Amino acid sequence: MKSLLKSFLFAINGIKICIKGERNFRIHTVATFYILLFSLFYDLTKIEYAILFITIILVMFAEMVNTAVEYAIDLESQSYNMLAKNAKDVAAGAVFLASLGAVIMGIILFFDIEKFREIFNFFLDKPLIFILFIVSIIPAVLYIKGRKK
Repeated sequence: MKSLLKSFLFAINGIKICIKGERNFRIHTVATFYILLFSLFYDLTKIEYAILFITIILVMFAEMVNTAVEYAIDLESQSYNMLAKNAKDVAAGAVFLASLGAVIMGIILFFDIEKFREIFNFFLDKPLIFILFIVSIIPAVLYIKGRKK
């Protein structure tokens, strides 16, 4: 039981490492927050939410694997190596494909002009909520930028 708990703690530490050290991972977490927030305006089915969560997790998974590949290669390759570069490029390509798939899925699930009008009118009718939304962008940007090392 103790080793199972340790493995969960190692996994959580891996997520923390990505949050602290990987700007792109932080971008994905902020995008996830706003996507889930705006998804509340849609009448998504359980299946659509499942697809949405799988898509989000796939992108974050790809980013974490990319980070692990980069760390492993940097550990072993102290000088320029074409194979190391190719491995990093392939891992980055996996993130790009996952992100492209997420954008396509987002268009399929969320592109609805009438819904955009409804969201716009919602914020127009509730200026305080709109201001809070705009203000929320400040900590999101600061979080993405991360701390100076």
